[in-house]
Amino acid sequence: MKNTLSQLTPLAALLMLTGCFAPMADSEALIDPTEGTTSLKVTTRAAMGEVAYPVEILAYDISGELKARQTIENADQSIKLQLNDGQYHITALSGQGCYEAPSSYNLKSSALGIPSAGTASEPLLMGGADVSLSGASASVSLVMTYRVASLGITLAEVPADVTSVTVGVSQQYGAIDMAGAYQGTSTASISCHRSGALWRSDIVYLMPGMGASTTLTLTLVNPQGQVSYSYELSEPLEAAVPYRMEGTYVESSAPYIAGVLTVVLFKSESKAGRAKVPSTSISAAEATTMVVAAASSRCPPYKARPYRRLVMRGMGTSWRL
Repeated sequence: MKNTLSQLTPLAALLMLTGCFAPMADSEALIDPTEGTTSLKVTTRAAMGEVAYPVEILAYDISGELKARQTIENADQSIKLQLNDGQYHITALSGQGCYEAPSSYNLKSSALGIPSAGTASEPLLMGGADVSLSGASASVSLVMTYRVASLGITLAEVPADVTSVTVGVSQQYGAIDMAGAYQGTSTASISCHRSGALWRSDIVYLMPGMGASTTLTLTLVNPQGQVSYSYELSEPLEAAVPYRMEGTYVESSAPYIAGVLTVVLFKSESKAGRAKVPSTSISAAEATTMVVAAASSRCPPYKARPYRRLVMRGMGTSWRL
């Protein structure tokens, strides 16, 4: 979503709050000099927005064994892999340094995992193609797409005695293998921080949902204890789509009801072009309007539209998102 997932648009994976892993080092191709070889030129481009460099290129043979690995440092660069003739799968990765690296790089038995918090600070882009090599030279252009969703939360008029706000998202995948197949499970825990009169989260990236629904949980802590609100969204969060949650605190008028949280969930729509636009906040009362927003500087612009109004009941006062 540059809004990175911001742009993700058609709503962020391995969140290392302290930083990301370094990229893999380049390696020479593992070729047999007694067999025919092909020089394979590899370029990359993004399906939407721009590719974030560096990009790691990995070449796998038909058995899934890694045969070559190199790095494209910028958009003006291409690389050439020297490979024996045969069938290969070429994988391109961007942003993988913020995900849990596998111990080896087999095509299907190795996977990039989401960190323990269930989120990442950078989006993961991946592209892949099968090629058949025979002859002196060949070329392939890999189209890279976002393989994660993004989520950002903003809350207004939160009571002054609240000391912690956390949003949980469960029923997400936990990893993705080098061929692009999702696997495993994860639960995201997204911390919000006080910013003036608001509570906000950073824009984070999550693996897409693995089932038919998504469980959202909002937890608030004050000196008296903890209050949690939850909602079962009847669909999974999608890769390459940015989601936003915005809301305002409202006192409960029914003392026998612990609290009601009405959440407006915004889902972006893709928008052509690269012009940057400021982030626009809208209230629940304005939920019928369409706004243009940009969640971060790493993704293309997108249109955000009110997507779902979710009613949560919990032990505490009322919240309207």
